[in-house]
This record gives sequence, C-alpha cells and structure tokens, in this order.
Amino acid sequence: MKSRIKELRENRRLIQEILASELNITQQSLSKYERDITTIKIDILKRIAKYLQRIIC
Repeated sequence: MKSRIKELRENRRLIQEILASELNITQQSLSKYERDITTIKIDILKRIAKYLQRIIC
C-alpha cells in the first residue's frame, strides 16, 4: 500500500503537505502511511481513494 499511495500522490504532482491538508490529516500521518509505519484506518483509506479517484478492493 505504501508505495502506491506515494506513487499516486507524486503522479498528481502533490506534496505531502497539500494532500494531507485535503484529507484533514497531518503530514506526519501521511508520511507514516506511505512508509507503512502506521496502519491506515478505513475511513482515512476511503478519503485517500476518493481524493485520488481510486477504488479500494
């Protein structure tokens, strides 16, 4: 999951601070999700998928 979130973010030319702000989470949290340090809560995962226009399988 980690590299995919980062890959999608970078493909949209977003920096962590901007995406985190749009998702109403901290940049530190987003960084931890991208590096697979913290498990992503389902509600946050849904927000990420919706913002990046992806389907969760």
